[in-house]
Amino acid sequence: MIAIHNLDNSIEYILRIIIRHVDFEDITGKNLETCELGQLAGEINKFLKEKYSIELPYLSEIKLLRQLRNLVQHAMVDPATDISRFINISQRFFNKVMSSKFDTRYSEIKLSNLITNSHLKQFLLTAEELIEQKKYIEAIVACRDAFENAMSLKDLESTQDYLINLMITCHTFLLNIKQIIRKCINAKTLD
Repeated sequence: MIAIHNLDNSIEYILRIIIRHVDFEDITGKNLETCELGQLAGEINKFLKEKYSIELPYLSEIKLLRQLRNLVQHAMVDPATDISRFINISQRFFNKVMSSKFDTRYSEIKLSNLITNSHLKQFLLTAEELIEQKKYIEAIVACRDAFENAMSLKDLESTQDYLINLMITCHTFLLNIKQIIRKCINAKTLD
């Protein structure tokens, strides 16, 4: 149930990001804040075709996902047989949208990209590289260093920048540790 809701929410969020990115509401004068997902996707798709000659991928599947989400939430339907299919569709949707609309690959997006402090960012990028190299202890040290440095920035940056950098650093730290633990459990080693 949660997986279907999360897939549905993720697709809706990316559609709303596209709305802002292309200034949809300013250009068309339409407000899509309360639209149902199928209508939202249809309106954006029509706009993208007319303005940019591109279409949203998997439009009918997006609408089916919302229908399934409603059945799961309101009729207690078990989505187990459909989860893998919709995960696959959602991943392909994100990859195509990211490459066609934002000129980037979904797999290249990382939280560390949001860090504005270059010193902190380097610690987290190093940690990510060390995880890929299976140097887990060193990756934990790099995460710790990022966290400790983020804590020391309080007096050097504006409150907003400090809080944003600290929050993203903490979240990335936890995600990296979770990834390390998962990989170690699978490999049964911490080397």
